Amino acid sequence: MCKRILSALIATTGILSSCMTGHAQSSADFGKAKFEPPEGQKLLIIGQDANSVGGLPQYYNGYVDHLETPAGITTYTSIESLTGLTEVTNWGAGDICAQCYVDDPSFDNSVLVIGLYLVDMLDDIAAGKKDYNINRLGQWIKNQDRPIFLRIGYEFEGPWNRYEPRAFVKAWKHIVHHMDSLEVNNISYVWQSAGLNYINIEDWYPGDEYVNWMGYSQFDGQHMGEKIKAFARKRSKPIMIAEATPRLKIHKGKAKKHWSNWYERVLREIHEDDNIKAFAYINANWDRQTMWMGQGWGNSQVQDDPYIRKKWEEEFTKDCWLRASENLFEQLHYTSH
Repeated sequence: MCKRILSALIATTGILSSCMTGHAQSSADFGKAKFEPPEGQKLLIIGQDANSVGGLPQYYNGYVDHLETPAGITTYTSIESLTGLTEVTNWGAGDICAQCYVDDPSFDNSVLVIGLYLVDMLDDIAAGKKDYNINRLGQWIKNQDRPIFLRIGYEFEGPWNRYEPRAFVKAWKHIVHHMDSLEVNNISYVWQSAGLNYINIEDWYPGDEYVNWMGYSQFDGQHMGEKIKAFARKRSKPIMIAEATPRLKIHKGKAKKHWSNWYERVLREIHEDDNIKAFAYINANWDRQTMWMGQGWGNSQVQDDPYIRKKWEEEFTKDCWLRASENLFEQLHYTSH
């Protein structure tokens, strides 16, 4: 009875009830390694805006148009307004549109990896003031017949996000409980560090039953994510390199040096750690995006240099890398609903 009443309340008002705790963390499958690739295999994910990914009628000069359809696509939305979820939006870093991918048959066999922006909203989330949008997000995810990874409050310890640890944990748990009450089963929660190796990183941890994967960003720093990798091993969680880009201008020459200095180093890191199960590469021309102009991010589009592209294809056609295929979801132990 409590479950039926709760479902009715959520469907009409988006209000949570205290009776949700009876099945809390069910959407997270109680912390199991949800949608983990088979032993020895890893997901290739490409992002993070529509122009960079390509493969769509209105976006036709990106990664997919020059190479192939990856196992996953990275995109973003904000719990404040859910912009970029069902319609095209642009915050100065390229067009974002999750719905565009699920509506296009070219991406029928790709997972989605959604970064959920929570900056300055943690207290409101925990207080239930964002429940209507959490409900909308949950229903949207539930309606998609594919695995969806949700990076709640990505780069949680990054000082630019200002996520106070206790408030972050409360907000995270509130979101997961809400997804539980909606019976969203095609979701996997990624706890993503900025890779900064803070000694108190565990302060932001919601708990084993609320997290399926751990992740970190890998840009141009040395030893990024060492703290989160050690913590993931301790907690038996698979790892996603959830944002990766080399901060260089691929199209400006020195391709062999670029490949050896960044790509080879990161790929070696991935292959030497069996716990790293997914690699999300940002294939963007950052210098063309107003948010990033003049900040030194450069151009990381692998198709823009013949040598980089050749080396990339040699690597990512290896059997260990999962790409979009008719049996991908089955390999990830996803059951269609």
